Amino acid sequence: GSGTDLGTSEFVVYNGSGTSVTVTGLTAGTQYHFVAYAFNGGNATTENYNVTAAPTANGTTYQAEPTAAATSMTFTSVGSTTYTVNWTNAVTGGGSSRIVLVREASAVNDDPVDGTTYTANAAYASGDQIGTGNYVVYNGSGTSVTVTGLDQNETYHFEVFEYNGTTGIENYLTSPTLTGSENTYITVNVTAILQGAYNSGSGEMTTALNSGALLPLAQPYNVAPFSYAGAESVSSIPNANIVDWVVVELRESSTGAANATSVTTNGAQAAFLLKDGSIVGTDGSSALTFEITQSGTYYVVVKHRNHLSVMSASAITSAGGGANFTYDFTTANAQAYGTSAQTAVNGGGTIFGLYSGIADYTTTTGVIDSGDRNAAWNDRNGTGTYTEVDVNLDGVIDASDRSYIWNNRDQADQTP
Repeated sequence: GSGTDLGTSEFVVYNGSGTSVTVTGLTAGTQYHFVAYAFNGGNATTENYNVTAAPTANGTTYQAEPTAAATSMTFTSVGSTTYTVNWTNAVTGGGSSRIVLVREASAVNDDPVDGTTYTANAAYASGDQIGTGNYVVYNGSGTSVTVTGLDQNETYHFEVFEYNGTTGIENYLTSPTLTGSENTYITVNVTAILQGAYNSGSGEMTTALNSGALLPLAQPYNVAPFSYAGAESVSSIPNANIVDWVVVELRESSTGAANATSVTTNGAQAAFLLKDGSIVGTDGSSALTFEITQSGTYYVVVKHRNHLSVMSASAITSAGGGANFTYDFTTANAQAYGTSAQTAVNGGGTIFGLYSGIADYTTTTGVIDSGDRNAAWNDRNGTGTYTEVDVNLDGVIDASDRSYIWNNRDQADQTP
């Protein structure tokens, strides 16, 4: 409004021979129209303007940049491949809208560019990418987004950028912003065999305790030496193929299996062992999901009440793309940490299982010894009970149990 007014607020903002002009003093969020008139002549009386072929254009100024970031980032409905990111919009100074960026493994490291409209997609790595690895998962005026397509056992970093303006004229606030991170959980498929319960003829474990209605409805590991305090229980045994309860632990160690000790445990749960060796949740069918508190390198431990515990010799792995982690102890003796920490359970020596024989919890823990032999002898001929002395899990305490204990004498738990 400082140049000559040609009428109805049409102001001259440039007069010269150049190709551009920077116009100041405009109002935020307002559209302005421009016409460029070429002319010949050099003074106030000789200019000859071309008014019939004058180029025109228009542009809208950005709205004012927000002054306040969103607050209070939280994460809910956390799972192995998805969770919901929540935030609180600023009451004063926040933008009319916002975009959310996510980056895997490290913090978001690039900013949105003013005047650029970004397409969001809540499926990870499907929305627009800003810089390298920074994906837009949300663009709108709300307060949450449920992000899907995440990898398991990974930490994702988020940053919320406020902005004002509509398509093509966004004005982003790049400092301050709201940031936060959360890891995904681990769902793992574990396979293990109990020597005492295995039948080499059928290639499966016995379900005698189940069919005999001897399995407890609550996990039995809340006693020493396990002292597992989980509250897992069922109203009825959910699957006819269930052999017994087990406890499964995840231990985190970035420096090798030897350092994956009990103090590194970052998740444990009681679960059901099926006759084919699959370990499932209390619904009788689902793989186990661990609500880990940090992503990392994990080893899996399987504990049973009358067999020697085992830990994976190597870290559990996933094929990526959200696939479950897996570990199969049965394919080789070396699948268990230690030296011959398992035993062959079939004639061909191709299937391996946990050593049977822990019949007494009051003597040396983790070693099959005379205390176990004495317990089996003292309780001989017992039937119809759920007891650690029944090391072959058939519901009867007899010579077969004593045989396992004798043959496996001096074998010891090798979990670190």
